[in-house]
Amino acid sequence: MEKMMIYETRVEKAIEMTENGQPYINPYDGCVSGCPFCYWLEREGWEGNIAIRSNIAEILDQECERWPEGVRLYIGDYCDPYMPVEETYGLTRQCVEVIKKHGIPLTICTSAKSLLIERDLDLLRGMEDLCIVTELCRLDEIEKLKSGEGHAGIETGNRLREAGLPVIATFAPIMPGITDVDLVLEALRPDIPLYIDRFYMKPDSIQEIRLMEYLREKRPELMEEYRRLIREGSDAEYEAVIRRCQGGGRVRQLPF
Repeated sequence: MEKMMIYETRVEKAIEMTENGQPYINPYDGCVSGCPFCYWLEREGWEGNIAIRSNIAEILDQECERWPEGVRLYIGDYCDPYMPVEETYGLTRQCVEVIKKHGIPLTICTSAKSLLIERDLDLLRGMEDLCIVTELCRLDEIEKLKSGEGHAGIETGNRLREAGLPVIATFAPIMPGITDVDLVLEALRPDIPLYIDRFYMKPDSIQEIRLMEYLREKRPELMEEYRRLIREGSDAEYEAVIRRCQGGGRVRQLPF
């Protein structure tokens, strides 16, 4: 990935809507995780840029004044709200403070890799309708988990749950020969449900280019298998995981 450029900008609207009508907030635009399977790679200017939306909390406060009762907000759609720049700018914390003030139901989606979310325990405790989603399929963390070093996102999710916060986890996509759901389940607290999804990638896409770069460096023996998977759309490993875990109640299928 090219050198990261960080710049400040201002927004006219804080709350955006997904195509399914779900309102969400992104205090930042961009990402530093570098996941080769991320569909946001198709977004122009996505790689190598982090936008700091400096006035987003102020605009959010205005928009929340007329927010319909019971409608849930999400923080973190095309950005991780607790990426490292949050330590400097604190926009996610400011937005959570606004949402808490207005009593709006909140879901926070984060890889929890930076551990910054734990800084906000004082703020998150006592929020009546809160859900924290920890996204665990970060390939560098998976490599560390396999080597016995641990997984920062899993450990943070466990600590948040131990602190009494409602936590669910996602692990997507299932990647044959690379990811290991059993290792994740062993490390994750049993009272945290794990949502999984299948591997899918369009042939000749930017995602395929990035994945092949990753495999060439880390797992060259898997390159031909993944070329085949991308073109055939095979779901064999995902289906095997679903069959094996079905009925246990702990592993579930996305969306949640």
